[in-house]
Amino acid sequence: MYGSLAYVLTGDDIFTLKRAGFLDPHVTVRRKKATSDLAEFDVDLGITGTIAFCDGPTFEVKRPSMLRRRWVVVNWNEEPLMTIKNKGGGKFAAEVSISADPRRTDFLLLLSAIVWYAFILSSEEWQGEPKGPSASDVSPVV
Repeated sequence: MYGSLAYVLTGDDIFTLKRAGFLDPHVTVRRKKATSDLAEFDVDLGITGTIAFCDGPTFEVKRPSMLRRRWVVVNWNEEPLMTIKNKGGGKFAAEVSISADPRRTDFLLLLSAIVWYAFILSSEEWQGEPKGPSASDVSPVV
């Protein structure tokens, strides 16, 4: 909510994630040295919404159940690509199950990082802690 900047390191590149928009919350995604957005995650209630890559694919983030902290990322054809599940506990930890073929789907690790980033910021906003995630708070399991 307060513009927290995060870095994502994948085998492809280094990306930045930044929360923007107060009334229209979204996450912008850029390659580290780029000046324009690579993608944007338009975040809806419950950390659902659309991740759209500029000149590329669009993905939907859905929650199968509002009672459980679990998200599914699907492609344009409604095929599930991955499931991200909150492990709970005191620190932020997630279990990511990838069901897509990584050779046929670009940016799988980046997609999981985008959703998890939105979850961490949402959790901190709910608790009133606008500091953003630190390296010691984040522990994804892929």
